[in-house]
Amino acid sequence: MIYMTKKVGELILSCHFQLSEVWSNRRVNSYESDIVGAIMDKRQPFDFAIDLLGAFL
Repeated sequence: MIYMTKKVGELILSCHFQLSEVWSNRRVNSYESDIVGAIMDKRQPFDFAIDLLGAFL
């Protein structure tokens, strides 16, 4: 599981990304920039959720 968090006002929004297979910490760390890039490419729903939460704070 890979976790991505974002502070929104006084709250923390956490997203969980399931890997298709078990990875070692070393493997995740070596692919960190690729993983972050892939998540950021798909971040529109994440940003939408942040905008919605921000409207209520």
